[in-house]
Amino acid sequence: MSFDEHDGRFCGFVDASIREVYESCPEFFESLDLLVTCLAHSTNVARLAKWMTYVQERRFRHRPIGASVWIARAHVAEIFADEQTFRGFDEIYLLNGFPHAADVPADRFTTDAVRFAGTVPSTFQKGLVRLKAARFLADGTGLNFVCESEELATLVTDAFDDEE
Repeated sequence: MSFDEHDGRFCGFVDASIREVYESCPEFFESLDLLVTCLAHSTNVARLAKWMTYVQERRFRHRPIGASVWIARAHVAEIFADEQTFRGFDEIYLLNGFPHAADVPADRFTTDAVRFAGTVPSTFQKGLVRLKAARFLADGTGLNFVCESEELATLVTDAFDDEE
């Protein structure tokens, strides 16, 4: 479990899930909106009728963007508290504001496809920059993460260092 620096971002892989990162390192999510691009392997989140009904019934401020769904930062704690979301093979970008639809990456980077251990695909790096994402998480069999500071990367890796 470690991380590397790529183009001023800290990227790594840990044995964890998005939910576990939220529970262990809530500061990773502080003051950021979510762009949900994959839920339980579904890359068309905006068409997941049951999940979209859940989001609408709870009156989360949200907006579909193509196949993805943007969730306002005010609802991040609620979405994790309900335990209806983020159960594995999910992907989120953490943003400072609402993204442009054309900037949302089409490729997915859950850990069943790629692990950010030592190398990060150039297509991912380009998409992250274009989207202007502050952070990124994708899980499945472990968790890929990206953040802007070594301090946050250390926080994430240290939280799961003792789990074998």
